[in-house]
Amino acid sequence: MKAVIMAGGEGRRLKSITGERPKPMVPLLGRPMMEHILLLLKKHGFDEVCAAVRSILHYTPAPDLALYVVDNGSPDGCGRQLAETDFGDSRVTVLPLEKNIGFGKGHNYVLDRLTSDVHFILNPDILLTGDVLEDMAAWLLARPGAAMATPQL
Repeated sequence: MKAVIMAGGEGRRLKSITGERPKPMVPLLGRPMMEHILLLLKKHGFDEVCAAVRSILHYTPAPDLALYVVDNGSPDGCGRQLAETDFGDSRVTVLPLEKNIGFGKGHNYVLDRLTSDVHFILNPDILLTGDVLEDMAAWLLARPGAAMATPQL
């Protein structure tokens, strides 16, 4: 397994909290954030992205589902490997980016492709256990003032 830890940037949004300390070294629960990230990496690998995609496909039977998997310029060839993976479902589109365009821009990369009233940004380490996306979409559409929904952990 290879991984990219996105730890760059100027940290302008957190400057009042982090000061001159790099964000990955900011303590969280008595450990630097980077230590938490490394512990998570020990638990998760490339196969987990594929498992997440397969769980979404399995538990979201809606024919109008469009699932975009964005690889944000992974230097280890992960994007190419994902693009070559046959998920057996035409609803999946893998978009390997040539370079890392930043966390937010990576998420926003698909916005001009969307035609839906609701879209979800999902992390690659999720596994669905039921058809929750359709229920969440219905919940959002029933509440015109709602802009976001998150799962209960």
